[in-house]
Amino acid sequence: MTSGTITMNSVLKPGSEQLDTEIDDKIVSMSVENGEYYVIDETGAIIWRLLDGDRDLEQICDELAQSYDAPRDDIAAAVIAFVETLATHGLVDRS
Repeated sequence: MTSGTITMNSVLKPGSEQLDTEIDDKIVSMSVENGEYYVIDETGAIIWRLLDGDRDLEQICDELAQSYDAPRDDIAAAVIAFVETLATHGLVDRS
């Protein structure tokens, strides 16, 4: 589980305390710690796959902005909000 403020310089990866699988463009993640399941929709799954522990959120947003027709500021806001939600549920770790 990650703690502290999520910024564009944060380098994150899927948490070590869960099991993940991909089903129909979605990610289903089960917390080993509490047994809860989480379903990440198709858009979130795109971001999830980029959380590899090597790239910071700035780099991820740059990559998404190159791939999708949306303002980069909007992408950055959505990525931060999504990653903060993941962090709240303990689904990401800092690298």
